[in-house]
Amino acid sequence: MPLEVYDFRKDTKHNLITTSEVRARFELLPPGKYARHSHPVSRETWVILQGRIQFEIEGETAILEPGMMLTAAPGEIHQVTVLGEEPVIQFLTVTPHVTPGGSGQREYPETGNTYARHMVDRDLEPAKNEPTLIHNHGEELRKLKTDVDEFTKKYDELEQHLLDAQATSNFAGATDIFDTLLPLFSENVAQFYKMVDTWNTMTATLGELKTQKDKEQGKV
Repeated sequence: MPLEVYDFRKDTKHNLITTSEVRARFELLPPGKYARHSHPVSRETWVILQGRIQFEIEGETAILEPGMMLTAAPGEIHQVTVLGEEPVIQFLTVTPHVTPGGSGQREYPETGNTYARHMVDRDLEPAKNEPTLIHNHGEELRKLKTDVDEFTKKYDELEQHLLDAQATSNFAGATDIFDTLLPLFSENVAQFYKMVDTWNTMTATLGELKTQKDKEQGKV
């Protein structure tokens, strides 16, 4: 299967990569100011490829030009303003990718629930079984708790050994302990992202259904 290669000169219309680990895309922004927002659990990073853009993050500002990068930590409120007459093209990532609940207004106030609708179109059609989606999320959440409990138990057993290895500069011994913990830790991380996947599917679907209902009632 050939590698999927994206070109920032033409691939600027949709999210190019959408997984629980990351949402990534090229984005073309015409001149103007864009809505202030934040991502409660995700870090957003931008790389500027064309144009000049001003970022405001938690009251601090910086102007970026091609070849420059900036990041906003989870929960940091940010806003961008495209300067001059040239559109900006940027590459951005949101990690991990977690969709907001409901209408999506908290993360994407300037676009309403556009992303949630896009995700439904790509990933959830044609079947929509809301009780199943809710149940699936609960199952993956409970599996995550079981995995975390197992890892915590093993870590409790080995924590003092790690402290002793550090105190005596026994780095080979510490490495052996890390090798013992890594498979359990990796299972925790993998299960976390499975849980995030079911969250994204559940919230995107319910957000889409809310949007459809709002349209039927003339609210949008």
